[in-house]
Amino acid sequence: MSVLVPPAEGAPAKDNPYASQHFHCDPAAHTVTCPQGHPLDHEGHSTKDGVRVERFRCRRRDCPVRARCTGDPKGRPIEVWPHREEVQAMRRRLQDPDSRALWEQRARIIEPRFGQIKQHDGFRRWTVWGWEGVKTQWTMVCATLNLRILYRHWQAGRAPGKESPLAVLSLKMALRESKPSGGIPNQLARWGQKLLALAAARSRVRPTGFPFAFAPIQ
Repeated sequence: MSVLVPPAEGAPAKDNPYASQHFHCDPAAHTVTCPQGHPLDHEGHSTKDGVRVERFRCRRRDCPVRARCTGDPKGRPIEVWPHREEVQAMRRRLQDPDSRALWEQRARIIEPRFGQIKQHDGFRRWTVWGWEGVKTQWTMVCATLNLRILYRHWQAGRAPGKESPLAVLSLKMALRESKPSGGIPNQLARWGQKLLALAAARSRVRPTGFPFAFAPIQ
């Protein structure tokens, strides 16, 4: 499975050549190098959220870009979390044109579906507790969306099974997984019925993107 997850950068970080993302970390050598090519001093470590975080600091007072890099009188600090190497690798991977093109398909394939679920169906938070309840509620949402999409195709006289076998498969999986079992309250099933009714009432929503949605797959 190919996984692409752009790190949360923020617009200022992308425009700032001295943002922390531009400092090179070498976990094998246990060093951090600034964009000017100078190594930082290791200050020690601290614990945040139960994770060990290494602290580095640049103490070069004669650095020509010190004023642009930091306002800290002690020098520029950098924290290195255990996952920093993976984050850097993902940044490099997303610079590849093929990987970037693959990531941009998300806007056409799944983002419109998230928008329909949140904006048109009003589903923005879980109303049940526990992993089993959340999984069941989410698969009900997926089944509802798939049913609405398939209904539009059938209403238009098209057979979605011929155009997109994934739509039928996704719907079957969602319906199979969305059956309440073991300890899940009956109100969850009633919630699903209400959601289906709401979807039917709003089936006039104009479809966008691919003619299928998705379902949780274990």
